[in-house]
Amino acid sequence: MPADVDRTPDGRRGLPEDAVLPSALYLWAARNPAASATAAVALIAFVVVSALLWDAVRSEGARADEILRLSDQLLLEALVADADRYWPAHPENIPHYEAWIERAQRIVGYLDTHRARLEELQALVVISPESGRLEARRPLDEDNALSLWWYLRLRRLVRGIEELTDDQVGLLGGGISPERGWGMQKRLALAKRLRDGFAADGEYATRWERAIPAIRDHPAYAGLELAPQMGLAPIGPDPDSGLWEFWHLGSGEEPLRGADGRLAMGDQSGLVLVLLPAGTFWMGAQSGDASLPNYDPGTEGDESPVHALTLAPFFLSKYEMSQGQWKRFAGRNPSGEGPDGAHFTSWNAGGREATYLEPVERISWQDCMQLLPRMGLTLPSEAQWEYGARGGTDTPWWTGADKETLLGAANLLDAYALAHGKAAQGGHEEWLDDGYSGHAPVDTLAANGFGLHHVHGNVWEWCLDGFDGEFYGRSPDADPVAPYTGAPTFVGRGGSYLNAAGDARSALRRGGPPSNADTNLGVRPALRVRR
Repeated sequence: MPADVDRTPDGRRGLPEDAVLPSALYLWAARNPAASATAAVALIAFVVVSALLWDAVRSEGARADEILRLSDQLLLEALVADADRYWPAHPENIPHYEAWIERAQRIVGYLDTHRARLEELQALVVISPESGRLEARRPLDEDNALSLWWYLRLRRLVRGIEELTDDQVGLLGGGISPERGWGMQKRLALAKRLRDGFAADGEYATRWERAIPAIRDHPAYAGLELAPQMGLAPIGPDPDSGLWEFWHLGSGEEPLRGADGRLAMGDQSGLVLVLLPAGTFWMGAQSGDASLPNYDPGTEGDESPVHALTLAPFFLSKYEMSQGQWKRFAGRNPSGEGPDGAHFTSWNAGGREATYLEPVERISWQDCMQLLPRMGLTLPSEAQWEYGARGGTDTPWWTGADKETLLGAANLLDAYALAHGKAAQGGHEEWLDDGYSGHAPVDTLAANGFGLHHVHGNVWEWCLDGFDGEFYGRSPDADPVAPYTGAPTFVGRGGSYLNAAGDARSALRRGGPPSNADTNLGVRPALRVRR
């Protein structure tokens, strides 16, 4: 008899709804699904079920059928855990998706049988009005206690299969699971679209054939031999920066250029990544000598020493990730301010309603590290972020040495925000009235020399690095990333709409725990160039 049988208030013996199989192997597999490979879980299922089945056949042949039902539970758990392995939704995963769907359909095929048996066992149980717990309709003996235990296991199995097939959140369908992301049919559809588009004479392959020589001959890229990047489609060079921009195919619709050559972003628009050229730049800030690089009177201790770094070419999002882009991949919008969160009558001076082009916020470093790899993306390193934010400058802000140059380029805590409900947190800019009491749409204010918007203000942006105050003094000279495995805090950059200009400087660094998720904390995705 399971050890977790307890007594109800009237003294009768019952089972809690979360009663578990008394097997160490089973417990390990169930509680650690992500860590257990499919083969290991299948082996555990085979060993446990075979042993139980052999014992059941020897003692009670009728019990063998129930033991076999248990194997479906183990196979279901292994199947769900397996879903985490097949990201991103690129063509190489098509065979895995098809095999996974076939396995899932085999389990679903037994759903009616399991439901019928569950209805038979339903007669044995009742929910206690006093405790709300399941208990047997008559005093338990060894036989009906086991039957009650089987009822609980079978109910869990039926619920699990029903969740698997749910149109909105089931992994077998085309919806989005809150824990596992896109269902397999949705992943398969994108993977096949990419396979066909990147095949010879496919739509995306053709666009890359035209783009590759133009990029190679572009003076900013110095002869870069770029291979087609799976999951991206070339849009063309920005009319102001001249740098090439790319549509991330899985994150939304393609943003189109208007008559002026600039991108017209909307709620359904996908991410746009800018190909930043390789280069050497001065990272950090110093306040000792105005004649030396990166002079900044507001320099803080952990921004020094100023040091030269060389970066390989990489992709960095032109905009902060929008709430619509996050929601399309995660299935939910966690943001505190926006169309799915709080609305403000004084959102901006023009009475604008919030849209899905607001930057996603209330996302943690952990959230980013789960979602972005599923999209084939990552967080930028701290060095990549500062290189992109500076856009070729060495002044405190890309706009210049004086904070007043930020007018029209940064959404900060200003006079308008204080007059419309925001509280000063360490100072505000009385001279500035940008017309926003909260964050602004990701494409609103002026872009820097690399074509990147809102690198100062709007929302803080997570970086890949662990926060290490001494890393500047000992980092590698090329493509450094401060170790983040086991780090207690992680780097955020750029400031926000709740900060003054001094907290939005190009060199300013802040650290926070990986679980931190505030309403002014977002992300600007990145991607390394694949050779």
